[in-house]
Amino acid sequence: GGNYDARPLGITVENVSDEFAREARLTADRRGARVVTAETWAQRGGYFTSDGSDVITAVLFPRPRRDIRSTGDLREVLGKVKNGDTISLQVYNVRAGNSRVVSLTIGDQ
Repeated sequence: GGNYDARPLGITVENVSDEFAREARLTADRRGARVVTAETWAQRGGYFTSDGSDVITAVLFPRPRRDIRSTGDLREVLGKVKNGDTISLQVYNVRAGNSRVVSLTIGDQ
């Protein structure tokens, strides 16, 4: 359980499991919503990978900035955005070992 279809972002996310956190050596502040699948447009746009190495750790915009610790946190934020809104996420990539900012406009796809 815990899977969430974040359709506006073109992804499905799940809670980070203890096992994954251990393997990926994730610190507590990087235990967010792990991207499990990404639609073609989301991959092509360079927003997300679909290999399970992306973890959404924070929403930077719309403000206030908020840490994402679970799929529920992300669902709550997405419940407040509508088409035309821009959303900026902090995404940690396990393989690269670094964070990047992903910004996209809801409903543009």
